[in-house]
Amino acid sequence: MDKIRIGAAHRGAGIAPLFAAIEGGYLRAQGLDAELVYLPGHPATLDALSAGEVDFINSVGPEVILANLKGGDAVIVASAISRSAQQVSARPGITRREDLRGKRWGVLARNDADECSIVMAFERWGWELARDAEIVVVGLDGARLDLLLDPRRVDVAIMHAPEPFQAAKRGWTLVEDLGRLDVAFQNSCAVTTRRLLAAKPEIAWRYVRAYCQIVFAPIASSASRFCANIPGSPTRQSSQRRGCCLRG
Repeated sequence: MDKIRIGAAHRGAGIAPLFAAIEGGYLRAQGLDAELVYLPGHPATLDALSAGEVDFINSVGPEVILANLKGGDAVIVASAISRSAQQVSARPGITRREDLRGKRWGVLARNDADECSIVMAFERWGWELARDAEIVVVGLDGARLDLLLDPRRVDVAIMHAPEPFQAAKRGWTLVEDLGRLDVAFQNSCAVTTRRLLAAKPEIAWRYVRAYCQIVFAPIASSASRFCANIPGSPTRQSSQRRGCCLRG
């Protein structure tokens, strides 16, 4: 059993594949004994990865690109979601997209993944960032939602599931679902370094295998059940031979 350390930036739905791979035994099935290390935010996990303090992290495409522009060695080896999955929540009184124009948009840090989402959304809406928004950096000194949902400083914030539901309990309104924009955006990425790929390719391969198994297992299972009910399909014939044909 090879020991690995995995950095997690948060406990949101975006790293569900990572939790599932650990709790479901997929990593252990690949001979990997994983230790999960919680770090505050994607920049911190990328710093830890660069320093060799962790072997893998879960991150998002824009954060990896920014880290590498600063001399990082990170590389995405698998991705669970290929489109933007963020939502836009606004303080009480703001309910329409047009109401978002000219408002204060909160981000944890400049040029982070949330600001990248804002830029991509504005491009689709025909808005200009410099003209139609004020970017407010709330920092990392506190709980993410407490900082982003402070109406004294912020009018609008990018949310990640299940945050829109938590924001609604504070009176904030879900105004836009950026997933509807169909914007290419690498989410929930398994990330390591080129150093590890060169030194321990087998461990990297086993990690990717476990990650992909948990991502695609539900799809494969659903497809198998569907095909098992199609007369003449190889899956149905195989099921009948085993005496376990699925029936709708």
